[in-house]
Amino acid sequence: MEGVEFTQPSGSSISAASTSSSIAQQSIQTNSNINVGLETSMHAQTNESHTDSLSGDNIIAKKNFVYRKISDVLGLISLAPTSIKGIKVIRATYEIEAQVAEVCAKKIADDNDVRFANKLEVINNQQHDNLNDYEIKIWDIPLDVDKQMLEVYLKSFGPIKNIKFDVKNLYYEVVVRFNGKQVEKKFKDLWSLRFCKYAFRIFPSNLTKDERNLRFKYGLKLANLPVGTYAADLKDIIIQIKAKSCFILKNRFSKNYEKERFAFVFFDNKNDFNNALGKKFSFNNQGLVFVNYDAVTCHICGSSYHQVRTCPENQRKRNLSSTHEVYQQIYIVDTE
Repeated sequence: MEGVEFTQPSGSSISAASTSSSIAQQSIQTNSNINVGLETSMHAQTNESHTDSLSGDNIIAKKNFVYRKISDVLGLISLAPTSIKGIKVIRATYEIEAQVAEVCAKKIADDNDVRFANKLEVINNQQHDNLNDYEIKIWDIPLDVDKQMLEVYLKSFGPIKNIKFDVKNLYYEVVVRFNGKQVEKKFKDLWSLRFCKYAFRIFPSNLTKDERNLRFKYGLKLANLPVGTYAADLKDIIIQIKAKSCFILKNRFSKNYEKERFAFVFFDNKNDFNNALGKKFSFNNQGLVFVNYDAVTCHICGSSYHQVRTCPENQRKRNLSSTHEVYQQIYIVDTE
């Protein structure tokens, strides 16, 4: 439950697990075919209409609750939270199959049917439930985003079954599974989500190969952005050129997780793409221009008109650094 994977806050409506069933794995065997242990696991869902299927405000409390329910069964090797095929579970490992069967027969919670069961049953149940769900992937989410605030924003589209955060290079890739397909029409023509000052590209799971490829086909680079520009700052330009999505990269060489001085912009047709190419705009008294997607731009200021060696901004930084080094010696204090 650590790292980049989403962990629900106390009281959240996002599931700490997935559905109210459970799993038991096949026996683990050594090369000598000696049975060294069997695993059985369980998971439970939280939704907005009732409290957790398992008692406890967090995953540790849930694990302790489960332990109290099964502590009379001998042979327990380990009990730990984990995840199998995206399903959050609490997994118990036992010495022999009879002990697994005894645990699977136990009623864990008094107010629902959550229980231990075999792994295949849980996965099949989950796949059946997923047929009625709607899933999207969200790209370009910065690592310093407010996760709880983002969760609230995503819930405004519809009830959510689960959210998973994965780190991909300098960003999160987030998979959101909505409970039901009623939200599908809200994402039908959306290529991007606006969240505060950010813009995230989205990819619904039901896109065809051609529909997905189209979202990368017509791309341009908007060069020479001022320092600290966000996608929200370019809203009027994006609307004017009829672009479908906008993405400002993070500078992979930056020590402070700063953004690049250019943006990638994508269109859904060649006509809008051609009309935007070469167009010039002004933002914060700085000239912007649309160039080809793979055009080389200055690593310092994002300009398409020069390289870093002749960059005026880079030269000013060098001069300032030299001046600082010259005067630094004047302020050395003699401590002797």
